[in-house]
Amino acid sequence: MKDNKVILKGFDDVLRLLNDYPNEINKIAKAALRKAIAPLVKNIKSVNPIKGSKIKIKPLKGMNPGLKFGYFGEVGNGNRLAISPWFKAYFLNYGTLKRRHPNHEFSNPVRFRKTKQRAGIRPRLFFEKSVEGKEQQVYDRFVEYLVDGVNKFLAQQK
Repeated sequence: MKDNKVILKGFDDVLRLLNDYPNEINKIAKAALRKAIAPLVKNIKSVNPIKGSKIKIKPLKGMNPGLKFGYFGEVGNGNRLAISPWFKAYFLNYGTLKRRHPNHEFSNPVRFRKTKQRAGIRPRLFFEKSVEGKEQQVYDRFVEYLVDGVNKFLAQQK
């Protein structure tokens, strides 16, 4: 009877590929997310009423790929004359005082000295309007870029 042997060629390469797989795919997924969300961020910048406010894309920490985008920067300082662009954009988006948007949760409730006070900035919700309805487009672009990235990664491994 003949010896039954199985010889695996390239076994070390397969192990190396499987070890690197989560990190490489994570990098590819984050890059695909960045590319997919870039047109949306560009649209937000075009409807932004406050010039000088920074709309950025930030990667989330951890193993799962994720991004957050929006207004980032200083939340404010003690000088009342120098209000940061972040605050201006936030107030114009969600309103102030009595005119605050009812569906947005604010960390500080409104405290009035007079009950008849009607002052405040009305909410424009420009940020929500520029993002709303674009989810499917971002998802489709993400899938397209992810498939391209994975195919390139697999082609490099051959």
